[in-house]
Amino acid sequence: MNKGTKTIFSPILSGFLVGIFVFCIGLMIASLRYQVLIQHQERESKEVLELVEQNIERTIQESYSAALTLALTVNDEGEVKNFNKIAETLYKNSNVVDVLELVPDGIIKYVYPLEGNESVIGYDILSDP
Repeated sequence: MNKGTKTIFSPILSGFLVGIFVFCIGLMIASLRYQVLIQHQERESKEVLELVEQNIERTIQESYSAALTLALTVNDEGEVKNFNKIAETLYKNSNVVDVLELVPDGIIKYVYPLEGNESVIGYDILSDP
């Protein structure tokens, strides 16, 4: 080696500094990648929650509409008119309604569809805790 040439950094120190620099760059890249993944997961979670919220709202609106429509089958004297016809229409046009019932005084008296639900006729829902 030429004694007249002075090096500012020794090769070992230079290698160590380059290694530290590359390591820091790697950490920065990993950190940015992690942040991108977290943002992506948060966005997906938000989209799923919005979809669930929309489905719940739609279910509540359809159920409320069905309840109001069924209420119209009861006249001022408390008599039920055209329950099966109206319930059939509501049932066929709804994606969320599985069964429709009228429950005067807490006792199930009208059910649509009746098939498969015969056992609930006469059931007192108010006496069941």
